[in-house]
Amino acid sequence: MIQKHSRIRRFQLRNLVVLGSIFTSLGLMAPHISLASVPSGQRLSLGQGIASPANTNFVNYRGGWTAQNPVGAVVQENWRVTGQFSSNGNNVFGGELGYGDGSFGLAGGYRQADCDNCDGQAALAAAFTPAASVGLGFRFMEDLYGIGLLFNTGQGWRFGITGELDDGGPSSSDRVARLGAGLGYMAGAWSFVLDASHRLVHSSQSSDDRILLTPGLSLRADFLEVSLNYKVVVNDNSSSGSSTDGFWFGLGLSGASYHVGLYMDYEQELAANLSFYF
Repeated sequence: MIQKHSRIRRFQLRNLVVLGSIFTSLGLMAPHISLASVPSGQRLSLGQGIASPANTNFVNYRGGWTAQNPVGAVVQENWRVTGQFSSNGNNVFGGELGYGDGSFGLAGGYRQADCDNCDGQAALAAAFTPAASVGLGFRFMEDLYGIGLLFNTGQGWRFGITGELDDGGPSSSDRVARLGAGLGYMAGAWSFVLDASHRLVHSSQSSDDRILLTPGLSLRADFLEVSLNYKVVVNDNSSSGSSTDGFWFGLGLSGASYHVGLYMDYEQELAANLSFYF
C-alpha cells in the first residue's frame, strides 16, 4: 500500500512538472498573443465548477461534493453538443446537448458505465438571469435535485453558491444535503477559483463534518488552455487521513466551433470531452 501511494505521488509530481512547464510557456507567450480567439466562457473544468462551471461538461461531471453550478447552462455559447469518455477501471461513455444565449440556457446529459448491472444516469439543467449578470439555475436527476446561483456570469470577480439534496430513493433512510460556495476571478487569459463543498448527512447513524477545498488556476493563450487544481479535505478526523487529497489537471484545445478537453485525476483517472458549438 505504501509503495502504491509512493508511485502515485511520483506520477503526480512528474505531471506537475509538465504542467508547470506549460504554464510557464503560456505565461511568456500570453503578452504577445491576441486574445480575440479566446472563448468568452469557461470551457475547461476548473476547481469544483461552483464559481466557474465548465460549459462543456457541467451536466454530467462533478469536481466536488456538489454537482457543478447549473448556471453553466446560460454560458454555453449557443448550441452545444459534447461527447464524453472517462475511465477508472470501468469505462464510462456519455454525452450532453444544450443551448445558452447569455440570458437563458437548457442542457441535458446522459452517461452509461460499461459494466454489468450498471444503470445509466440522465440529468437536466436549466438556468436564466433574473437580474443583470446574476444567474439562477436548477439541476434535476433521479432522487437528486440541485440549485445554483452565480453572481456575475461574465468577466471579473464571481461568487457562486450551489445546493443539492439526495433523498436516496424510497428504500433509503438517509438524506444527504450538499452545499457549495466558490469565489473566482476571470479576466482574459487568466482564471482563478477557490471552491468549497460540504456534506450534511441526515442520519442517526453517521455524520460528516469534512469540507472539500479546491483552488484552481487556468491560463488560456490562443487555442491552448491548461488547468491546475488541488483538492484537499479539511476537518478530517479520521486516523488514516483522506485519499481525496491531490492535484488534478486539465488540458484544452479550442477553436471557434470546437473544444477538446483532456483530464487526469478529475472526474475519474482519465477523462476526455469533445464539444462542438453551432
